Amino acid sequence: MVFSTTFRRARQFMVKWSIPHWLKLTLGGALTGVCGLIFVRIYEGPLVPIGPNYEAVGMILDGHHSAAELLIFGVLKLCSTLFSLGSGGVSAMFVPLFLSGGAFGTAFGQLALHTTELELYAAVGMASFIAAGYKTPLAAVVFVAEATGGHAFIIPALIGSAVAYGVSGDATVSADQRLHEGVRIAELQDVKVGQIMQRQFVGVPPSLNLREFAEVFLPQHGHTCFPVVDDHRVLGVATVQALAQVAIEKRAEAQVSDIVDRSVTQIPPDYDAVDALQILMRDEAPPILLVTEGDHKLQGVVTKADILVAMNARKDFT
Repeated sequence: MVFSTTFRRARQFMVKWSIPHWLKLTLGGALTGVCGLIFVRIYEGPLVPIGPNYEAVGMILDGHHSAAELLIFGVLKLCSTLFSLGSGGVSAMFVPLFLSGGAFGTAFGQLALHTTELELYAAVGMASFIAAGYKTPLAAVVFVAEATGGHAFIIPALIGSAVAYGVSGDATVSADQRLHEGVRIAELQDVKVGQIMQRQFVGVPPSLNLREFAEVFLPQHGHTCFPVVDDHRVLGVATVQALAQVAIEKRAEAQVSDIVDRSVTQIPPDYDAVDALQILMRDEAPPILLVTEGDHKLQGVVTKADILVAMNARKDFT
């Protein structure tokens, strides 16, 4: 949890830091190299805490490394990952979490239980770190079982992953997971749709001919859903799907008023943005919500994209 939170904050800091990107990468690479140098100055051997070093799995499990060496390896591995990826480097964090968890698990078996059967503790540590970092407990267990070949460790690893998943709370190394989106959505509880709605919208008159609507209006504006407005009073929405239900040869005789959906949801400007998102996320949800006041006078429209922009704006502000 500490590493996940620290990594995300470091990543956000680096993104906002107004220095050239190459300089950020240089600084991150230098600090990563320092982590490697510190370790090799203390311990000799092929085990180093930098680089992909997937082969380090076997070294951790062979029991030839002391608990102190494994603990220092795990800490420096996390630090080097923080410096390299946090500064803008591109790579997966799966293996660093995997190796650090294995090192800490093996060290625990040596220090707390004084046992030479360390594979179990390494497997649980590996699965726990992946589950806590990526919030994927089942994937962590399967990956560890396949990587170590220890299918007898599935149940202990599953228990460890579940505990790590629960203890780590909302902390995750990934900024794009749905769990994190839920936290960001909760931050919009005090935001009203009037603050985020599109005030500049394209309305279509109900008297517009469907052929003109299809051949001129749609290509010009490129949307799939339009509010139908008659003298600032909204009647509903006209969609591409509804237009497709009208045969091409009959469009010259029909008007937009013939395909208008009058059941579309209308909400006031002081409606909560979170409640608006819940409507837009329902099964068979409308593509837009109409924000109206008084006698159905249209003030603006709200889409899922508008709410996403508001969440990102709040994230950048905070």
